[in-house]
Amino acid sequence: MNLATDLTSLLQQYGGWGIAAIVILGLVYFYKDFKKTVNCKDQKFENLYQKYLESTEQHHKEMINVVTECTGVLVTVNDSLKKCELRQELLKHD
Repeated sequence: MNLATDLTSLLQQYGGWGIAAIVILGLVYFYKDFKKTVNCKDQKFENLYQKYLESTEQHHKEMINVVTECTGVLVTVNDSLKKCELRQELLKHD
């Protein structure tokens, strides 16, 4: 009740200026709350983006390792096929 009495006396003394001050204080409060919420969301998005970059980098490294391993296997298979072909050629000529 004390707040209502103080508010009433403020409005009686200052009229429109009192209402303007109350509205401005309300807007400032909501703006600060809005900025706090937006900054929190921005931080969450930044954290998600950093996690995405880390996982993408890790995935890229894993893909390179797999391709390198597959290339090594293919080279080995290719060499073995060439050796088999040479043996076949030698057996045909004997």
